[in-house]
Amino acid sequence: MITLYSYPELFGIADNNGYGLKVFAFLRLNGMPFKHEHVFDASAAPRGQLPYIVDDGEIIGDSDTIIAHLTAKYRLTMDAVLTVQQRGMTHLITRMLDDLYWVMSYSRWKDERYWPAFRDALLRQHPSLTEVGLRKAQEFNF
Repeated sequence: MITLYSYPELFGIADNNGYGLKVFAFLRLNGMPFKHEHVFDASAAPRGQLPYIVDDGEIIGDSDTIIAHLTAKYRLTMDAVLTVQQRGMTHLITRMLDDLYWVMSYSRWKDERYWPAFRDALLRQHPSLTEVGLRKAQEFNF
């Protein structure tokens, strides 16, 4: 069975990171059985980044690489009916949404107007986190 490793949920969403949420949604939309493991520590991940999957012992990171792997290995046909124009539009929308990650990341970790709300939400929902640990994560994300 495929195991998806991604950040924990926040604000009622299955993953508080857009890339992990993209893989989660892809798996669900394709009806693929998978186990979802939520982790904060990405040090075991390829390139130290989440999400990643383990599929039959193979570790694959990067959301686009994960989706390409799953599509090829399991012959997923969800996008097979798209026209050339629709594929172009899909690429445009995907890149646009992926690039919003940097805006989201900045507002969460760097912008002092939003950092307190993000920090407090994480501490409320995930009691195992500490203020010191989140400050370290904030410094890393700077």
